[in-house]
Amino acid sequence: MRAKAFASGYNNSAVASAAFTVTATPTAATPVISPAGGNFADSVAVSLSCATSGATIRYTTNGTDPTAGSTLYSGGFTLTSSATVRARAFASGYNDSAVASAAFTVTVTPTAATPVISPAGGSFADSVAVSLSCATSGATIRYTTNGTDPTAGSTLYSGSFTLTSSATVRAKAFASGYNDSAVASAAFTVTVTPTAATPVISPAGGSFADSVAVSLSCATSGAAIRYTINGTDPTAGSTLYSGGFTLTSSATMRARAFASGYNDSAIASAAFTVTPTAATPLISPAGGSFADAASVSLSCATSGATIRYTTNGTDPTAGSTLYSGSFTLTSSATVRARAFASGYNESAVASAAFTVTPTAATPVITPAGGSFADSVTISLSCATSGAAIRYTTNGTDPTAGSTLYSGSFALTSSATVRARAFASGYNNSAVASAAFTVTPTAASPVISPAGGSFADSVSISLTCATSGAAIRYTTNGTDPTAGSTLYSGSFTLTSSATIRARAFASGYNNSAIASGAFSVYPSSGLQFVFAAPGDEAISYDTNQNAIIDKSATAQFTTTINQSFSSYLWLLDGATVSGETDGTCVTTTASLSIGVHGLTCVVMKNGLQYSKELTFRIVP
Repeated sequence: MRAKAFASGYNNSAVASAAFTVTATPTAATPVISPAGGNFADSVAVSLSCATSGATIRYTTNGTDPTAGSTLYSGGFTLTSSATVRARAFASGYNDSAVASAAFTVTVTPTAATPVISPAGGSFADSVAVSLSCATSGATIRYTTNGTDPTAGSTLYSGSFTLTSSATVRAKAFASGYNDSAVASAAFTVTVTPTAATPVISPAGGSFADSVAVSLSCATSGAAIRYTINGTDPTAGSTLYSGGFTLTSSATMRARAFASGYNDSAIASAAFTVTPTAATPLISPAGGSFADAASVSLSCATSGATIRYTTNGTDPTAGSTLYSGSFTLTSSATVRARAFASGYNESAVASAAFTVTPTAATPVITPAGGSFADSVTISLSCATSGAAIRYTTNGTDPTAGSTLYSGSFALTSSATVRARAFASGYNNSAVASAAFTVTPTAASPVISPAGGSFADSVSISLTCATSGAAIRYTTNGTDPTAGSTLYSGSFTLTSSATIRARAFASGYNNSAIASGAFSVYPSSGLQFVFAAPGDEAISYDTNQNAIIDKSATAQFTTTINQSFSSYLWLLDGATVSGETDGTCVTTTASLSIGVHGLTCVVMKNGLQYSKELTFRIVP
């Protein structure tokens, strides 16, 4: 072979020459690369083969042609990154084979982080809480506790778990887009120590009014229980339970048992909501019996509480009548009251029974008191139908035993009348009272004689039955006054006159006026002559008054000793019928034993005269 070089601006080169001798020797078969290249994830296993028996294969992965010094193929190998594999076969008595070549593209997938086991193994008493974690976000962890490698079907980790016996924990992470992680492994030796029983809190929590009595107990003999009421976990330094106690406010109680030779118990917990109860309302008055009406007031010691009440005996609710101030009962009722306050339980129900009885109307006293002469007639009345009225006149309050009013009555002396009405189904009425001042009237004077016709003169005497009374009189027919003539003894009228007399006495009303009309005429020696069968029937006393023996005579005759134009005979003031002349016959049978008066009234010369004969009838 001859060769010459040509270049612009250059002279042609000298000719190079080489002689080649070709001897016909067989060539080893070209190696086969399997797979023949391509795209692969993470890695690819590559194998080489050659059809020439006894040939050795040498290869490169960096794209250079293999030489007799290149890597000797001894078995399949793995590519974990992209590479061009070139292979050549070498065999004694053969030419080297042609170079086989295959391009491999290896795309690397990341591997999930190896899980972390916490704790990382070791020795533990009774149990150990094991937690697993993985740094690869979103990875799931599957684990075993029997020492085998986890698979995609092993237990899924969802939270810490507790080993109560020795075990080897193995864990692997799985994540989409990642190769499975390496296996983490930790050996745990668990030595079992008994754990004190969890305390029992009684009651087990809940809502309570005002307070709740709490007791703690533990099934582990000899265990001490320590507790807190602030929600923190108890320690060996927490309050030691020594007996039941009372919570008066809301609290979360936690309790743990401690015992020698035992692990500390689990913590018991109970939440208590303690709501105070509003104070029970006070009903004032506290019930009882009342006349006509009862004013009722309600109060509650709980600040801000509202009170609701009923008067029909039912328990109050939040919809019952709201108390806003004292109220009046006019009929019997049972008042029930309950207090309501924000943040408080409803109070207990207060109850009070009221018996309201109407009161009989107060009696009316007529007249209503005052000053009266001699007497006053009193009447009593009551507006309450069927009521009985009882009264006193001595100023004391009437009782059911006092005088029963049955009709009007008269007071003849000063008195205070008090009256009270009594009626079934009613309270006794109030007491009506009226003061009466009754002033007696002095007795009317007695004029003696009481008037009449008299001859020449008549001796007048005035008397009064009222002790100490002074009598004043007139003789001119006018009414006497306190300034009229004071009577001091009998006096004589010698002419006709009308005597009027009135008595005056301290502490008495002035008396009525007594009046007497006297006709006084001059006498002309009028005389009476008595005659009777048998003179022994008539005798005379020292005053020449006739004494007639009733048993000795049936009648007697009286004769006036003069003649007149008319005669009128009066026996004891009464006209003697049929006697119209100067003689009067008197029958003793009609006369009572005692003194009598026989008067003869006569007319003469236009003048009237009279003469009285006093005589006495004796048995």
